[in-house]
Amino acid sequence: MCKAYLQDQPAVAALKQTALHRAANCHNFRQEVSESMAILQSLGKLRRWEEEALHFVDLCCGSAMTTTFLAISAPKSTVTAVDIRPPQQLPHFQEAGISNVRYLCEDMTRPGFLEVMEQVLLDVALPVIVLGMHCCGALSVVATQIYNRFPQCVAILLCPCCLLRSLDVKRAGTLMPEVPKSLLALENGGPDERYDRWAAGLAQLLPEATCERLPDMLTPCNAMIFARKNRENGGALGV
Repeated sequence: MCKAYLQDQPAVAALKQTALHRAANCHNFRQEVSESMAILQSLGKLRRWEEEALHFVDLCCGSAMTTTFLAISAPKSTVTAVDIRPPQQLPHFQEAGISNVRYLCEDMTRPGFLEVMEQVLLDVALPVIVLGMHCCGALSVVATQIYNRFPQCVAILLCPCCLLRSLDVKRAGTLMPEVPKSLLALENGGPDERYDRWAAGLAQLLPEATCERLPDMLTPCNAMIFARKNRENGGALGV
């Protein structure tokens, strides 16, 4: 994945811009690059994303590295980055001449978030691809809810991270009623086994989803869940 990044000249050039320096301001740069490249390469299995006008929703965007790469590589598209961090901690997209990025500063678990997300999708009015790289615990479930609930969503890429927290489990009845009890308590087995069961359980929340490990990602949490809807506005998907 890091080799793919070095071969992506627009991506390399982007992170050298002063206005975008926060995209590279992350704890583990090589790991973050491998995760962003995993998203971009996986998108190629779903759509001709660089050629189309799409709406990418980058959930739990963090330093917005993936958002930055998408905005530069797909100028016809709009990217909505979603995170709880203050907007001052994100790259300065306007100063870099990038006008196709929106930022939604939100707690994805708060009541009313899905309604806010729905309005964003209606405002952009483009086919939506939901992206979730290392959405922790219940946030991965919220990603599936966005995809399943809104007809504008045509595909999703979801790579879960940590399992549900005790607080998530306590709120499960209202926050994620669709999650079976077997997925709320993954106590048996080692960390890898529990993670595999968590990823497989999330995939079951998405119609016709597949899940595969991406060993080139520099993290043990490297299960990528793919799903796409068969029809978009009455027509076939552009793949």
